[in-house]
Amino acid sequence: MIGDSTPWKQELLAIALRLERRATQRRWTSRTAYLVERDVMVGAFSARKLLDSYKVSQTTEVESVPVRAARLTGEPSDAWTRSQFFEHYDVANPKPESLSLRDLTNQLIHSTVFSLSATDTEPPLFDGVIVASDLKVESRVYFVPVASVVRAFRSIGEDEPLAWQMERDAKGRRTIKVYP
Repeated sequence: MIGDSTPWKQELLAIALRLERRATQRRWTSRTAYLVERDVMVGAFSARKLLDSYKVSQTTEVESVPVRAARLTGEPSDAWTRSQFFEHYDVANPKPESLSLRDLTNQLIHSTVFSLSATDTEPPLFDGVIVASDLKVESRVYFVPVASVVRAFRSIGEDEPLAWQMERDAKGRRTIKVYP
């Protein structure tokens, strides 16, 4: 559980800013790629911990993130073929979908396929992440635009819940509602 969410949210906002700036960065090295991957993964983990710790209002938690999904066309990617995901999924014809913030964080945290994506321009620019969790890899991979990742991290980082309500149902199961 996260006690004080302020430093976590501040770091999540800093990560969002760094990722946003990387989208216009013209020179890349293997170190740059590592830093982006690290920021995406640490940001996803931080975001999910904030969601799990009831530090985000329900209004924010139910937000959706636009992505594009490429359907499986052959065998799903695995540990040996994940870098050749483009051979296993219809990446030329992705379909628009949306993921909840929780689903997005789970895709990133539990990714079997994880690849940074770049534009076809010269020089190539970072434009998003291609990802599929251990559960979704059997049916699709997602392209998550960098703007969607940034928006998700900012949404959680800027959220300041003002009230919590705890209830138990007839079977004693607890529910917690967090209000903006």
